[in-house]
Amino acid sequence: MENFYVILDYENSQFALSGNFISVPDTPDKIPGTSSGNMLWTIIAIVVGVLVLIAIVGFIIVRQKNRRLQSNLSKYEQL
Repeated sequence: MENFYVILDYENSQFALSGNFISVPDTPDKIPGTSSGNMLWTIIAIVVGVLVLIAIVGFIIVRQKNRRLQSNLSKYEQL
């Protein structure tokens, strides 16, 4: 890390790592490869993924609970 340095140029919206200047866009729409449509679909995909994960975990928990209840019921029927 001792060979690296950072230069911040707030007036021109640029910063540099070890002397290589990089322009920083003012708004997220100016970032290459992103747009509001892509951001929306990304958010929708994340929400759907989280919901699917919650459904899978819930299914596993309910299934284990039902197996435990079935096991307890079979023990009581043997008495």
